[in-house]
Amino acid sequence: MAERAPIESVQCFGRKKTAVAVTYCKRGRGLIKINGCPIELVEPEILRFKAVEPILLLGRQRFAGVDMRIRVKGGGHTSQIYAIRQSIAKALVAFYQKYVDEQSKKEIKDILVRYDRTLLVADPRRCEPKKFGGRGARARDPSFKAIKPIFLIDRHRFVDVDMRIQIKDGGHTSQIYAFYQKYVDEQRKKEIKDILVRCNRTLLVVGLKRCESRKFSGRGVSVMGLKL
Repeated sequence: MAERAPIESVQCFGRKKTAVAVTYCKRGRGLIKINGCPIELVEPEILRFKAVEPILLLGRQRFAGVDMRIRVKGGGHTSQIYAIRQSIAKALVAFYQKYVDEQSKKEIKDILVRYDRTLLVADPRRCEPKKFGGRGARARDPSFKAIKPIFLIDRHRFVDVDMRIQIKDGGHTSQIYAFYQKYVDEQRKKEIKDILVRCNRTLLVVGLKRCESRKFSGRGVSVMGLKL
């Protein structure tokens, strides 16, 4: 009995955040299916263009000789679409490298990288998690910022001092460091200084950054109302 010829195929992964797409690519007649559904019917419709970007960039003729079966899971709709497009692009590059020729593979890779590097390279960025004391990762309530030095330095360092703070023309300061510098030993003063500077240098040093002033004949700094 004659041995069956091995199937020419490759398998590649695409990732975006927690979404993972696996593309199985083999010789065929140009069929591309995502979770058993044709790529032309992928949902949501508003993101369908993103899923077919590799096909639009490289031309349908480069996909005419291969079949792709894609399985995707995890993440949300947008993450899944980005994982799909990456796995399609990587699978085609791998197939051309293994079964066609190096020149064609290099042309395809150059086109993809020139358009968007994340078609071949995973995007490692992640959403920063929310922290306590504010509405988001970096946003903070004004009241929390005012008492931030107390949280950083520990309450017991404030037990022996009374503070009366006057605020003029904006700004915010920590008087405990000045008190320790003047009346307490150098070692404890240095400990407090290291804690504050490690967290945020502007707790002790005045920030020099300023908002650029609004320009004439425009709504803001760089938006100018030009009359032609």
